[in-house]
Amino acid sequence: MTLLGTLIQRRKVLYGRRTVRKIIVEGVALFLEASETGRILVLKELQTKPGIKERGMLSIPAETSRHQEGDEETLERLFWEEIGIDPMPCEKIALRHWINGKIFRADVSLFVGSVDREFFPSPQDEEDVSFHSWMHPEELLASWIRPGVKESTECYLGWKNG
Repeated sequence: MTLLGTLIQRRKVLYGRRTVRKIIVEGVALFLEASETGRILVLKELQTKPGIKERGMLSIPAETSRHQEGDEETLERLFWEEIGIDPMPCEKIALRHWINGKIFRADVSLFVGSVDREFFPSPQDEEDVSFHSWMHPEELLASWIRPGVKESTECYLGWKNG
């Protein structure tokens, strides 16, 4: 089975007379905040996936769940692959449903983790992401960001300020 086959579930949805497959992707996203500065870790996308992301877009660390993989296992893999550090305790703050058009939906569990100070991460998945910077969430919202990051960041800010 291909990697894509293990990552997505497909459902048929009727639109008029034609049948379209609806792609549902499940995954996790992490707001890793430095308590010293209040800024969050931001990564840069290195690959284009049409309709999902473009090379150069900014993002928070995010990982797609593999077949029958739970949030905790996906989050652990995210720490290794996208940040290059040992997993740490995180708080789950929300489950976001992000929809791109009529055929794509992402169900993303949002987590928050905290480190004392900013550091230079070394992602193990060097083909997909690279370290960009630490930014205040409002700065991220004003940047060219991957689809779904705006909604996730607004949810994070609501949680933090709520």
